[in-house]
Formats: sequence, C-alpha cells, structure tokens
Amino acid sequence: MNDEVAFSLEEKSVEGVAVLQPVGELDISAAGWLRDRLHAAATASPSSLIVVDCSGLTFVDSSGISVLAHAHLRVEAAGGELRLAALPSRVARVLELSGLIGVLRSFPDIESALTAPRAEPHHRQG
Repeated sequence: MNDEVAFSLEEKSVEGVAVLQPVGELDISAAGWLRDRLHAAATASPSSLIVVDCSGLTFVDSSGISVLAHAHLRVEAAGGELRLAALPSRVARVLELSGLIGVLRSFPDIESALTAPRAEPHHRQG
C-alpha cells in the first residue's frame, strides 16, 4: 500500500487568507506535513487568519488533533486565529470528543469561516 495517496494538502489564498485543505486521512504519517504547512502560514503572516478546510478529511487520529491544537496555540499567541470549516460529521465527532471543537471555532463552510468576525483571544493567567 502506498501511504502517500492516503493524504494530500492543497493550499490557496482567498481574499488574503491562507486556506489549507487536507484531503484524506490525517494520521501520524500525514500530521507532520500539515504541521509544517500551518507553521509556514502562521510565520508568513503572524497575526492573520488561517482557515483549515476540512471537507476532504475522511479520518483524524490523535496526532492530527495534536497538530491542530498546537497550531491554534501558536497562531493565537501571535494574535491570529485558526478556524476550521466544513467538518465532515465523522471528523467533527472525533474533534468534539477530544475537546478541540470547544477551543477552535468551526464553521459550516469556507465562506462563513472567511467572513465571521474575529474572536476575542483567550487570555491565560499565569
């Protein structure tokens, strides 16, 4: 079996917003790739909005959840926002069980994710 066909990642800019679309299975073999691309998008414009179009995801495991959680923290710390869009129900259920849906904002489609007002950043006490 060729693991490379199980995952692909498309990137585009929509109205100046980085939109990443992972397609296939977001598991340990693909998580590093998404992590690197999210990091590059966050570095290119630290205080910007980044949208992950999840419409093509068929599966996500704990490594994928970890990548999204860490990217959220990195982007938020720089004053930006990471949003999820178009979550398939199976993927949404896994993210709900992990608690990530309560942390990351999710939207029914790309248009909603692009046009919704910015969220107030969470401030941690320490």
